Amino acid sequence: MLKIRSKVSIISSLILFIIIIPINKLTNTVLSNPQNRSLANSQEVIEAVNSLRLSNGLPPYQVNPILMNIAQTHSDYQASIGSVTHFGPDGSRPFQRALSAGYPVAGDLSLGGFFSENIAAGNNYSALDAVNSWQMDAPHLNTMLSTTLQDIGAGVTTVGNYVYYTIEVGLSSGQSSSTPIGGYPTVDISDHPVIIAKILTSTPQIDGTIIHVVKAGETIWSIALAYKVLESDIYKFNSLSGDIIYVGQKLILQLPFTPTPTQPTPTSTNFPSLTPSKTPAITYTFSPTNTPEQTHISSSIIERNIVLVIIFFSLVASSVLAVFWKKNIK
Repeated sequence: MLKIRSKVSIISSLILFIIIIPINKLTNTVLSNPQNRSLANSQEVIEAVNSLRLSNGLPPYQVNPILMNIAQTHSDYQASIGSVTHFGPDGSRPFQRALSAGYPVAGDLSLGGFFSENIAAGNNYSALDAVNSWQMDAPHLNTMLSTTLQDIGAGVTTVGNYVYYTIEVGLSSGQSSSTPIGGYPTVDISDHPVIIAKILTSTPQIDGTIIHVVKAGETIWSIALAYKVLESDIYKFNSLSGDIIYVGQKLILQLPFTPTPTQPTPTSTNFPSLTPSKTPAITYTFSPTNTPEQTHISSSIIERNIVLVIIFFSLVASSVLAVFWKKNIK
């Protein structure tokens, strides 16, 4: 009986081992593959953008594999340098990277063609956070609600809890589309990031000075927007000649307050007139009080004086009696 139980136990263990190992391998393969995670997040970004388009009566963008590749590559690059930028590692602009990857950008290439890029980065930033932030200004909203552009690609890269988002939207030369009124669609290819991600602002010091310590993913533009100060002031206060700032760098965003001296304005003060009152003046009368010691001294003096008086009269009486006695004898 014992041998049968041992055999059953061994067989059960082997069956569990055979079942669990493949499951663990499959799970580890799915979770450890960054492309799977990026693909899922990229899809969320595209779905959020197309949902916005549908709510505005526009057709959804079509996913383009070339744009998906260059968007992911650019997100990876931004994550590698710890900052957001529209320029590639070789200084290329979005439409130039698309052309190099084989996407035939339509339109006048001297103006950047029919192509636009949005980027965003932030701590624990979701796809919906990124799309919502892109609606904060016209150029980036135009990227998502263009009536000319038709294709889209998205890339997402996560470093720790910090997430980098990129969308590439364009029109290829093989597609037909009417040019919108006003010429080419707005294309933002400046070196400024499209959005800042939850910058924690510093509290002003006692004298009003504000100093910000640069963190990963932040730029002069994003810091100025978070603190509601001018970029030109940041350049001036910190003697900056370019756009490059470093993690840990301390930037002065506001100078200490300078109090403006003010001359006091002379004002006349009306004092109340003083009228004599009939209140009797308070007088103080000093009345000495005899202490026991003083009383004792006074009594001693009186007794001595009495004795002296008695002696004096006794002497006088003695003298008188002596004189009287002498006269009687004679």
